[in-house]
Amino acid sequence: MNFTIVADTVGKSHRTRYMYLLAGIPHITTLMAPPLSGVLMRSRIWLPFAVAIGALTLSLLIVILMPESLVHHSSHPKSPLLGAADSNSPAFSDEDEDEETSPERPPRGIHDRLPGPSPETKEWWRDIIVLVQMPGLPFCYMLFFFKPLAMISKAFVYQYASYNFNWGLSQTTWLRFAQAGGSSLATVAVLPLLSSVLNRRGLRAQILDLNVIRISLLIAVIGFVLLQLSYHSWMILLALFICGLSEGEEPALQGLTTSLIDRSYHARLFTSVAVVEIMAKLVGGPMMGKLFSIGQKHGQGSKGICFSVSADKTLTTIHEFYAWSSV
Repeated sequence: MNFTIVADTVGKSHRTRYMYLLAGIPHITTLMAPPLSGVLMRSRIWLPFAVAIGALTLSLLIVILMPESLVHHSSHPKSPLLGAADSNSPAFSDEDEDEETSPERPPRGIHDRLPGPSPETKEWWRDIIVLVQMPGLPFCYMLFFFKPLAMISKAFVYQYASYNFNWGLSQTTWLRFAQAGGSSLATVAVLPLLSSVLNRRGLRAQILDLNVIRISLLIAVIGFVLLQLSYHSWMILLALFICGLSEGEEPALQGLTTSLIDRSYHARLFTSVAVVEIMAKLVGGPMMGKLFSIGQKHGQGSKGICFSVSADKTLTTIHEFYAWSSV
């Protein structure tokens, strides 16, 4: 819902910058929650739970009182496609893209062969089919599927450190801090600042999103390879920190995807993306668990094959993404 609101209300030239900040909030709370909970529990054992319930209640009230973010026009656009400009029309800048399209005139570069969003809820599948027909969007869906599939192996790092390096349960907390530290640095500091500077210098938002996706996927490969080759506990911490630096891929992909379609399709887009990510977790969880169990027989530690598979899946995704983005 939050990403849909940002996509509806923020212009394309700086939309991804806000998505970085939204994506960084859970990582910041991961850093803050353990010490804050410890301080609260020293006062009252039940106090952290009361704070959590209060925060959830406040979130529910915000959702209920949240106004509609999508600006309604008297007529819907004929198509979700915004990506291809008309060959006879002059080039236009990000500022032109950010302007609201008047209801009397469809957006430039629009394709009339696809229908507009369905007003009837029972025809939700029709809107999904329209989105899948969008040139380039199937590759974005592929990234939304394979990135969570590869990242599932990080859930087994705690067991990997426990089995292979005899870490206790309390020590594995440092693994969460390492990963959240890298993620917070990338999504809250580095990428928003980089996006702001390059945008002021005239670099188009879509080009920046493409490069961030490529670099983030490459960083993830380096992190998974280092996890596989770890022979000391500090290498695991470094590998998770590097993997955390790759978390900028998802908000960059969200910004790129929303820039390809009309705003009236944003809600359908993020709903379908959530379904795709759930499917990736349902498939990847048992698969990575089976791969992680390799080498655990006779009291031996895991060989970490799941990390190699994650690196391979990410490399395959990079190859496919380069092939698409170069077209």
